[in-house]
Amino acid sequence: MKMKLTAIAAAVAMSASFSVLAAGNDAGVYQDGQNAQADLTQNGQSNKGRIDQIAGNSGGLATLEQSGEANEGYIYQVGIENQAYITQQASDNDAIVYQGEGNGSVGAIDQSGGSNNYATVTQYNDFNEAGIIQVGSDNAGSIMQAEDNNYAGLWQLGDGNDASIAQISAGYQAEGNFAEVTQTGYSQQATVTQTSALYDAANTAYVNQSGFGNTANVAQNAY
Repeated sequence: MKMKLTAIAAAVAMSASFSVLAAGNDAGVYQDGQNAQADLTQNGQSNKGRIDQIAGNSGGLATLEQSGEANEGYIYQVGIENQAYITQQASDNDAIVYQGEGNGSVGAIDQSGGSNNYATVTQYNDFNEAGIIQVGSDNAGSIMQAEDNNYAGLWQLGDGNDASIAQISAGYQAEGNFAEVTQTGYSQQATVTQTSALYDAANTAYVNQSGFGNTANVAQNAY
């Protein structure tokens, strides 16, 4: 994988770590400032969970892990070179990562324990990396990146599938983007959209589908 999906081991100016075990769950972390770090773990029962790192945050690291039962999960980051990781193991899942107003961020969602899934990663500006892994159950996917030189990877292994990736211009050129989708087994689908208002464009997209429903739509547009 092209993504830097390993958490940094570095001294941080701000950190928060929470573990919520069973019962009703639900927890939130709010951080304002540079190099913030948050680690939220929820085991069993109704889950939920949200991490916000905002107000010009850069170099932030947010990790959210949920296992068993209803799940959900949301990470919101504003600033440059942030990292967000959501892992959900079994049950109803969901998950959203939003990274805005910055470059060089990494956002990843791992739903490899099955159940209803969903997931989405939204990133603005340049040199961002996004990845979604879904193994088993009803899946869905998505990923939206605006501007240049971004990477998006989406893997769905078994069951409902769906996918989608859009790398578009938000008023400027959308060039040098790379997208790949892999779907193995069952209903499938896909859809990759890459746009450009020219310059050197050079967008790249791959779709790999094996087994059952298939269907794929790739559109690369230059104006």
